[in-house]
Amino acid sequence: MKNLIKLLTVSMILLSSQKLTFALTSNNVISKSITSEPISDTLQTFFAEQQSEEVNIHWFTVSDQTYSNFAVEMSLDGKDFFEIGNIKGTEYTNNPSEYLYIHKQAISVVTFYRIKLVSSDGSSKYSKIIKSESKKATLVSSVKIYPNPVSNLAEVSFTFSESSVYILTITDNSGKVVNTQTGNGVIGNNILPINMENQIPGVYYIYITGSNGLSHVSKFIKD
Repeated sequence: MKNLIKLLTVSMILLSSQKLTFALTSNNVISKSITSEPISDTLQTFFAEQQSEEVNIHWFTVSDQTYSNFAVEMSLDGKDFFEIGNIKGTEYTNNPSEYLYIHKQAISVVTFYRIKLVSSDGSSKYSKIIKSESKKATLVSSVKIYPNPVSNLAEVSFTFSESSVYILTITDNSGKVVNTQTGNGVIGNNILPINMENQIPGVYYIYITGSNGLSHVSKFIKD
């Protein structure tokens, strides 16, 4: 338990300086899961490969003649995306080129990804969306916040399948962390108060991360 609390403390330090790249350290290995999908005549293949705390995002291009860079974007609900990395395009070639972006310490049970293809003239287009799913057993389920929309004070409820320490994290729509809490969850339903009084109106996400390093997330609105 002391070691686990220490890991939680380290994770909170990471949370204060990173955007959605936080997780509890874990030695558990996630079974490899690959989603592969041909998406256009330019991006021949695009897939996500999940290993341990990382997701390896691969894509292959038929030609890099018109693309100066590739922005990697992620989402937790498949609708609201934000950029997590940017890869420079290779010099012009008639041969297929392979690209890799490693999303370190990916924490959600389900994560969606897409690629923004940026041309040298500044124009852009998007790939199709792919989904990566963790094979770890989950501890947390049924994360809900009420009322929603939130004015100032609200409560979040979540269910644990077994007793576990947890991190509660709230981020804005850009992925910036605005609030964190830690505690000990009990088997069954847990209810916690949250204060959004000092936050500006907009879209927010609340994460409950259990001791196995995986999170469940719920979206809410601050009015």
